[in-house]
Amino acid sequence: MNVCLPPRDRRWRRLVALLPIFAVFLVGAALFWSWNSTGAVQAPLISLDMVTADNTYSGATNTMTVAFNPSTDFCFASATANPVQHTHLAHLIIRNVEDLVGWQARLNYDGGKMRPLNQNVTPFTDNTTGQNVSFTNLPIDGVTSVHRDVTAAATIPPAAPGPQTAFLGAAYNGPPTFAVSADTPAKASPDDSSYSAPTGGVLSAITLQVIGDQSGQTLNVDLDDNSPNPPGTAVVYFDGSGIQTLALAETSLSDGQHVEGGSCSPPTPTPTASPTATASPTASPSPTPSPTPPPTPTASPSPTASPTPSPTPYYGPGTYHPLAPTRILDTRVGPGPIGKVGPDGTITVDVTGVGGVPATGASAVVLNTTITEATSPSFLTVFPSDSTMPLASNLNFSADQTIPNLVIVKIGADGKVKVYNKAGSVHVIFDVAGWYTGP
Repeated sequence: MNVCLPPRDRRWRRLVALLPIFAVFLVGAALFWSWNSTGAVQAPLISLDMVTADNTYSGATNTMTVAFNPSTDFCFASATANPVQHTHLAHLIIRNVEDLVGWQARLNYDGGKMRPLNQNVTPFTDNTTGQNVSFTNLPIDGVTSVHRDVTAAATIPPAAPGPQTAFLGAAYNGPPTFAVSADTPAKASPDDSSYSAPTGGVLSAITLQVIGDQSGQTLNVDLDDNSPNPPGTAVVYFDGSGIQTLALAETSLSDGQHVEGGSCSPPTPTPTASPTATASPTASPSPTPSPTPPPTPTASPSPTASPTPSPTPYYGPGTYHPLAPTRILDTRVGPGPIGKVGPDGTITVDVTGVGGVPATGASAVVLNTTITEATSPSFLTVFPSDSTMPLASNLNFSADQTIPNLVIVKIGADGKVKVYNKAGSVHVIFDVAGWYTGP
């Protein structure tokens, strides 16, 4: 099913996570290395695994094991319904992928029934290195002898009855190489022997929140493709000279289902395949694909009618133009306004004609937004210079914390954006990583 955001939720704040395709943004074109390789053969399958206990990780051998039966693990049933609000854990898993750098997932659901509450993109612990890991950063970096750090992004609207959409994603930090870009299963000639993931990997542990009393209900979360409403679910992989984005068709996605007080019904295959997955407009053509995998079963629909989709939402500009990350604001030393942003303070920042963003033709920018030297807990909101500040934050932080987040923001008619700080004073840094064209 394709469930759309209601019009009231069409805010640029909701796009903070368009993002991870933002694996792009974490490395930068200038950092891409050239390597000799036959290239990846991609046939990724991403699924919501509602039965998580059999997905395991061993720090002793740095091995991740996924046990996913598409006929049963798409659904978790509670024989006795819980009449109050509560949560269940699901794993977002991936199989049949090579040289993974990052990923994004689009989740559609009824926000008054069961919704994603949060995610943990490194749900396992490697006691040998003392680090948290997922499949995204499972390999050990041969230079540092530790796992890469992972940057997460998420946009989850507040709970509200009716169709809603959330975006989740993550990418590892640093230049991509074959050795640190995970494969499952291993290639015939493995790139690296520091890890093992023969049956798949866990990308994220997602907490699903059941809203109120859903006794007797079948609750669904749809892992969605790019059609008819982009963006959809995608993987970002290293091809030997750079990174490519591969959008996944509906036949490569498997949804999640939860039954409150009942049993799971058998899955039914997706009746109509979505268009064949293709690379993003800015990526070069993907390698010749391997034979198309059989359709991944999806959960049967609830006996009750699905919510009527809202009108097609506006998700933002159409064409993405990546840039090597360039600093365009640093309130400590410049460029841009110098001096901390004070309580209830707002500064205006030029984002066109700087950092590789053209003076005309750009409608939105991708900003890696960082705060440092905060004097109190607060939040930042980044918004177009000619718009009213939305009632949402882009970056929440504590005193003395240094923390980044990826922000996609529409550009004001004057080529600027504004930054608001709620409390205390804080330094703000912008690194532009790309821009969009389109209305």
